[in-house]
Amino acid sequence: MEYHAQLPASVDSIIERFGRWTAGYGPWRRNALAKLKGDMTNVRQRWLHVNPVQLAEKCRNVGLTEDETAEIVDWVRRVQRGRRLVARRSYRHFRFAAPPEAPPSPT
Repeated sequence: MEYHAQLPASVDSIIERFGRWTAGYGPWRRNALAKLKGDMTNVRQRWLHVNPVQLAEKCRNVGLTEDETAEIVDWVRRVQRGRRLVARRSYRHFRFAAPPEAPPSPT
């Protein structure tokens, strides 16, 4: 699997926003996770070439718990393996506004 050299700008901004949302969310953190899963379901190409190690580091840097980080990284790996994700009904069609980047060029 070819990965981007660094996190794509759209993924970086989504995780930054996610960190801000969850900072004050408390019990609403699950809704923020559901939005993220909805985007992974609907905009798979955004997540196909994201390096899971870099993503985990970014998640920790914005203040996500180890459990949340592990869950997000697991979803990305599932997307990358072509496995199906099922978003919660209320976020079934959710997608972040940022357009996904092009896949990395083969070296």
